[in-house]
Amino acid sequence: MRATVRRALLALNSNLAPDPELYLTAARCATALLDPDAADRFAAAAAECGAPEAAPMRAMTLILLGRGDDAEAVLRQISTGTGPDSHHWATLRAVNLTWMLARPLDAAKILETLAATTESDSQRMERVAGEACVDAVLGRCASAAEKARVALDAGTLPDFHAMMASVALMMALGALGTPDDITGVAQEAIERATTSFESSPMRFWFGAVHGRACRLTGRIDECVRTAAQLDISSRDVPGLAYANLAYLLGHAELTRAAITDAIKHLHEALAGAETHAVTTGLRAASCFSLAEAHAKLGLITEARAALAQARVPDDYVFMQTNLALVTGWVLAAGGALTEAVGVVLDAARAAAERSQPTHE
Repeated sequence: MRATVRRALLALNSNLAPDPELYLTAARCATALLDPDAADRFAAAAAECGAPEAAPMRAMTLILLGRGDDAEAVLRQISTGTGPDSHHWATLRAVNLTWMLARPLDAAKILETLAATTESDSQRMERVAGEACVDAVLGRCASAAEKARVALDAGTLPDFHAMMASVALMMALGALGTPDDITGVAQEAIERATTSFESSPMRFWFGAVHGRACRLTGRIDECVRTAAQLDISSRDVPGLAYANLAYLLGHAELTRAAITDAIKHLHEALAGAETHAVTTGLRAASCFSLAEAHAKLGLITEARAALAQARVPDDYVFMQTNLALVTGWVLAAGGALTEAVGVVLDAARAAAERSQPTHE
């Protein structure tokens, strides 16, 4: 794969005739090698050549780069009409709207429209995987877990959809307090992603979701162990992948109360989110963890600044509990104990209404 990427780079910088097939192959290889920036460059070059597969490849690389708005523009174009793959790209558009653009209700409308069409079994499972993501974001954990399991058990999902279903399932398992399946789901998802051009860079994001589920269910050793394994297997990863890895490591350190080490990693994660101007939840998650870490050290000014940077969309129900907990830590660090207790008790009642026992 590395040789293919090098050959494509040399071809791009030479006076040789354009080779769109080489560019597309190199884009897939670069993605598997955790370099979506290079992948996007190759996909763009293939698009300039008029290659019909370039737009779908570009959509994938833009999603992996966290450039949700740019991905939406491409996906809107290739998911409309009656083309043979329009259903597939419509489900990816829904996933992008859900995770990258914080628009789960718009995603739900797309999926409802697809459900009213004639679908093959494999198309239906792709749609169900997308529905699991929407349910997870909206705090409908039991429904998210059920749909994610159905989609994964079918065995027909493409790698990217399988990763999205695994993310939704992991979030649901953590919120529902169902720890027995967490390890198996994590191992399968990470192993599959390692060799996939579609989902390879996503395994660090999944690792962070897994870490959160472990923290909610008291599996601290597993959280730290998985983070260390991903770190060892992916040394010197470039760009956004490193930012996601930095957050994963920072969260693991925070979970085991190594707060000073956590802050170092979390600052790197936040810097990466800002540098790459991503529309994912990486920025908010980094700010949450930084605010908690600073508050626990009594650094109230830094804690308030980090919390002020966190932006949680109204429809991101799954983030509300964490926002409340971090707010409580910051208030407590500033001496507002009564207000801090009130915030987290309100959050506990809301979590109970959503049937999220570990959040409660």
